[in-house]
Amino acid sequence: MEHIGDMERLHKVFQLLIEIALGNFSYRIERTDKKDELEALTALINIVAEELQSSFLHLGYVSLQESYMQLVHMVFLLDEDYLVVYMNQDVQRFLRLKEDELIHSPFTNIIHEDSLKVWNEQVVHLSNGKAGETELKLDFKNSKGLKHSEYCKVIIFPEDSHSSARLMIITSNVTNNKTRLENKLKQNILQKIHQPATKNERRKEGKFRLEDIKIIRAIGTYIRHHPEKEISSLRELALNFGINEFKLKRGFKATFGMTVFQFLKNERLKNSHLFVRNTQEPFKRIAYQNGFKNASLFTREFRVRYGYTPSDLRKLSQQ
Repeated sequence: MEHIGDMERLHKVFQLLIEIALGNFSYRIERTDKKDELEALTALINIVAEELQSSFLHLGYVSLQESYMQLVHMVFLLDEDYLVVYMNQDVQRFLRLKEDELIHSPFTNIIHEDSLKVWNEQVVHLSNGKAGETELKLDFKNSKGLKHSEYCKVIIFPEDSHSSARLMIITSNVTNNKTRLENKLKQNILQKIHQPATKNERRKEGKFRLEDIKIIRAIGTYIRHHPEKEISSLRELALNFGINEFKLKRGFKATFGMTVFQFLKNERLKNSHLFVRNTQEPFKRIAYQNGFKNASLFTREFRVRYGYTPSDLRKLSQQ
């Protein structure tokens, strides 16, 4: 029986890798209380998926301004008994379920058990005959055994509405807006052609060669992969990568939306957050691996950034 259970866990890892390959980074594997190599692999795959999702959002919001947009994923209409009476086609794609498996079925059938309490507390009590709406995060479960987290807008219809539906649930996420980016780029190019920049504007914008941009991105990648490494000065960092210190300072801020040292601190805290939530590593070790001098400094910086301590996060992740 244990062998069968391990095969099921390994199958979920395989399914998540397929989703990642298809560009779907919002799926996660539910953790177990086991402490074997397969569980360590599960934690690692979850971290990879979350890092990829975070990296794409970072590039969209910082490096490729306005290249991402909110996209509706799933739409549900529920009746007064919370049975699904309508859903859009994307539901089948995200949850890997057929229409006849969902229509006239309880909405709670597709909600992960971790979110049932949230659903019952924040939504069900709103259905008291009055119209209203709320926002919450729900974990859905698909036919492959993966968790799919979505931010939801829940709209409660009044009882006297001319419809059998009483609730509408709309989920959304962030997606690439390639067409909008291309159109904006085209407009900018045409504008520059017809209205060349003045000497002052060119001096203000600065000049960055393609090679400079590649070096700056390489520095960002290096920091992501080595958050434990200290950066003594921008001059030394620029010298090590063969770029002018002034170009590094301005180019890094233009590319990543923050200074080198802000970026380093951000990566350290982000990595620490992932390891606290997804592993059982001691906080002292996590702090050391991510460049914090001691556990006390790590805890203090963590609380300032997230509003709660590493201990609070680990307790919550173990529930």
